Amino acid sequence: MLKSTLLQRLECLTCELGLTEAEVLGRAIEAGINALYEQHVAQKYMAGQISHELALQVLGPQRLARLECIMRRECEEELDPFCGHA
Repeated sequence: MLKSTLLQRLECLTCELGLTEAEVLGRAIEAGINALYEQHVAQKYMAGQISHELALQVLGPQRLARLECIMRRECEEELDPFCGHA
């Protein structure tokens, strides 16, 4: 199912996961809010508005290391062994 409408995806998830539409929608809202919050924290950290400790708590060590690598712009030139990308 490469191209599908939102309704088709919802129906697929309810059927394959054995959940109600409300349960799937609840999980989707939670996942979306978590993703938006993490993005917000990353942006605030990059702007110097929150501490390293808070960013680490929310983003975790690997995502924070990747973010710091991007901030240093070193990841474009060489492989960062911790964040694991070039």
